[in-house]
Order: sequence, then structure tokens, then C-alpha cells
Amino acid sequence: MTQWVRLRELSFCEEIIVIDIDIDIDIDIDSRDDYGAGGSRHGARVLRHPWVPLAERARMPLVGEARHDWLLFLDPDEEFPPALALEVSALLPSVQPDVGVIDCPLQFYFHGGPLRGTIWGGINRKRTPLRRGAVQLHPTVLAGTTLRAGYRAEEIRFTGDNAIAHDWAPNYRVLLEKHRRYLRLEGPDRHKRGLVSGYRDIVATPWRSFSESFFAKEGFRDGMTGFALSLFWAFYSTGAKIAFLRELRRAAAGPS
Repeated sequence: MTQWVRLRELSFCEEIIVIDIDIDIDIDIDSRDDYGAGGSRHGARVLRHPWVPLAERARMPLVGEARHDWLLFLDPDEEFPPALALEVSALLPSVQPDVGVIDCPLQFYFHGGPLRGTIWGGINRKRTPLRRGAVQLHPTVLAGTTLRAGYRAEEIRFTGDNAIAHDWAPNYRVLLEKHRRYLRLEGPDRHKRGLVSGYRDIVATPWRSFSESFFAKEGFRDGMTGFALSLFWAFYSTGAKIAFLRELRRAAAGPS
């Protein structure tokens, strides 16, 4: 499905903004197929932004450009299904004032098929749409969206055809390229978030992460793909903590 069909699926929104990243680098934040020009042809307002390593870092400074209180964030590799569009458009007019975000069903796809297991498999949740001022957006790797005090989340339950389809990675090459970039950010980002790690934690991480993905999260249901992705998760989790420990050492040593 092309990006422009995906824009038409958002026709229930009163305004559509496309962020056009300057350099075509990664599936998360690319401007392939002249994304900005195509967005204009399909009724979207296009805002350009210099290349950044995370999509969130392009969104945050441009949130103020939106004219409405409820904001729906969608990546170019995500498809918003018609059934969910109907549910969201029916829910928003009657939502209570203390609702700050709507948790929508999300399904990860790898190599063109849905993941049944692993930490990415099954039906997950995407915190969108969200109410302006009710949440804190984080420009860091995998940090998500945090509700501010006094607000709660409303959940739309999965009904079989209303999950956002996240075409997470078409192949292992894209998966590795994307997460190599994330690893370069993990150390500084975890330091900013005030996390804690140590050698014992790092030593325990490979098996703990593999076990979580392959056994607890039933990665075995995806066969060899689930096994490979669980190994990948063990590698990535360990690498992220090593990068964080190095960052802690650099911070403790002070300016060179």
C-alpha cells in the first residue's frame, strides 16, 4: 500500500501534516518517492525538517504547528485501518476531559508478515491520538509517551481488523541498519533518563533478553524468524547497556 492511500485513510482528521525529512536515510523517517510533494498533492500541509536520527526529534519542535488539541502521530511505515479510523472519529467528540491519550491496537510486521511472538509480536499498543499538553513526548530511543499528572489513557480494544499495521522491517538488512543507528543513541539517551546499569546487569542481559522474547513472549510461535529475532533482541539489549555504561564513564571522567 502506498503512502498516499495511507494519507486518504486519515481523511477523518481535520488537518494532516507531513514532516518531510531532508535526507533519505531510513525507513522510519525517510522522504522516499518525493514524500513531501506527494503529501501536498493529497491535501496535506508539508513541513520540512533537517535530517535527525529519530522521527521523534523531528516531530517535537513542530507540534506547535498543528492547529488542534488532539494530535495523531503516524510513521510512513504504519497503516491506519479504516475500522480504527471509524472508532477514533466516533470516540473523540465524547471523550472525557481527563483522557490524555487513546491507546490503539498495533501489530508489528516483519518480512511482510505479522509477528505472533517475540517482544514485538501479538497485539501491542500505540499511544495515539493524544491531547496536547496532557502528555510528555520524549526525543529519546524507545522512551515512548508519558501521561502528565491528572490524565488517564482510554483504550480501544482489538477487534480483529482495527490494529495499526506497522511494517517494522522488510528484511534483516533494514532491521540491522535501523538498530545500529539506535545503538549510537542509546548511551546518551539512557544517561539523560537517569537509568542505572552495571557489569552484573550486563552479564545477565543476553540470556534474560533472549528468554523473555523467545519463551515468555512466545517467539517460538514464529519459528526460525522468532529464534533469530530473539537472538537479535539479546544482542541489542546487551549492546545498549554497554553503550550506556561507556557513557556513564565518560560523564564521570568529565570533559577531556
